[in-house]
Parts: sequence; structure tokens; C-alpha cells
Amino acid sequence: MHISIWMRLAIHNRFLASCLLLFVVSLPSIHNATFSNSQKFPKSTALLYDSRHAQKAFSLENQSVQNALVQLSRTDAMDDRNLLGRTRFAVNKPSHSYSYDLDPTPTRYVLSGDDPYGKPLEALIRLESIRRDFESSVPNENFWRPRTVDIQSAIDNCIDRIDSSEFKFKPKYFQDECSKKIEAEFQNLDRSIQRYASVNKLKRIIVETRDAIAGYRIVVKTDPPKIQVHIMTLLQYKKYQYLNVPADKYQWNDLFDPENVMIGWYHYRVDWPKNLNGPEEGNVEITKPGVLTFTPKSN
Repeated sequence: MHISIWMRLAIHNRFLASCLLLFVVSLPSIHNATFSNSQKFPKSTALLYDSRHAQKAFSLENQSVQNALVQLSRTDAMDDRNLLGRTRFAVNKPSHSYSYDLDPTPTRYVLSGDDPYGKPLEALIRLESIRRDFESSVPNENFWRPRTVDIQSAIDNCIDRIDSSEFKFKPKYFQDECSKKIEAEFQNLDRSIQRYASVNKLKRIIVETRDAIAGYRIVVKTDPPKIQVHIMTLLQYKKYQYLNVPADKYQWNDLFDPENVMIGWYHYRVDWPKNLNGPEEGNVEITKPGVLTFTPKSN
């Protein structure tokens, strides 16, 4: 039987379409699979790993960072009552007075170096502290609740901007914008506090926060001398631990000068030689000026 070239092409195309349909149906489904950074897909299914999956992975990574910041803010607000988690609001009923402190703590005492999450983490700790104090002092008042929600929203938006692809092109611009918006919401809270105090005829007691801004003069020594000391804020170390950052990726500050300005909690590493039991790590809190001397541990 003679078959025209057009009929041959039609039969051939139907055959290819059937094969393609059979191939697609037989592919393993990955859209319902749990994404893992360590999971490797076969080459045939890698074509199905489209932008939606990439966006999901990016979202999970951002969520992990945000969860770390929230966790750090809650633990530090409860643990560090001398600096980051210090009292932010209090009412003294017998004297009919109140005090409050909404001033930010310099980010160099929060996260080391140029970590872009320093500002939102500082603001989160400040917010957790003020919420804690409001719940303790004026739990039945509502003047502060909407304001704290607005502050939380500004912080969340800041974290989202840092995680965005545009941030790497204008990091300082976005950081400055974030800082302005966060502080604007704290200013709204400031006005709400003052209105509450005025209505209730409370006298304000001014809280001195100079040391929290300036830090303390610390002379760092090692015994024996000339041993390198590295430090980072304790929160920076906790953040690395929470996100499972490899130790060789840590960013340390090397203390080359004997005199330093420090305050709060730090994680340190001293490079003792092997004959002095090798490198040593630990935590230290700075609460006043003085001399900080490191000595190797005995056997």
C-alpha cells in the first residue's frame, strides 16, 4: 500500500506525542516533596524544579533567619537585664511616678562587624523588653498594644527588605530607611506613653543611659603576654550557632590594642599554644571599666 509523505508525518507525530505523554506520566512527583538543601534530584526531574520551588527555598531560608532573630531577642531580653534587656518602662504607684527608656542600643553591642541584621535584632530586643515591662506594670491598659504591633510590623518589613535581592545593591540606603521607619514607630509609642502619663498625672523619673551608649574602657591583657585574643558579641555567636554556620566562617574581631571600649556580653577565643592547652573559648560580661586578664586553664 502506498502511504503519502503527509500521512507518514502524521503517524510519526502521533507516535512522538504518545511517547511524550507516557514519559511525563511516568515521572516521579516532586511538587509535594519536602524541600531539603541536601536533596539531589535526577536530571530528568530537575526540569520541573521551577521558580516556584526556588522561591520556596528562598522563603524557608529567610524564615530561618527571622526565627533566629526572634529567638535571640526573647532569650536576651530575659537574660541580659544590664544592657540589651534592661528595664524599659516602670510605674511606681506609691510615688505616683513613672520612668521609661526607648533609646536604642548601638548595634556594635548587638551583632559584630557590619551584620545587616544588627538594627532589626536590637529593635526586636527593645520591643520584647518593653512588652515585658508593660505586661508587668500596666497589663490592663491598652494604650501601648497597637503601638507595639506597629513597631513589630516595621521590624518585619525591615527584615524582608534585607532579605530582598535589591538590598545588596544599596545596603546602606535600605539600612538607613529601615532605621528611620523603626524609630518613627518608637516615637509614636513615646507619645502614647506621655499621653497616658498626663491623663493619670504621673511624674516622670529620668533614666540615665549614658553607659549603654558609651560603653566602658577595658584594658585587655593575657598572661603570658602577646597572645592573640578574638571576640564577638555573644549574640553574634548565638546567631551563628542557631543558623549552623561553620566555625571557619565566623567573623571575629581581633583585639590588637590593649585598650578597648566594651559593654555587655562577649564570646572570646584566646589562641594559647599547644603547651598551654591550646585555643580556649568562653563568654564574659562587661559591666564596669577595668582590666580583663586572660590566663590559660590548668591541666
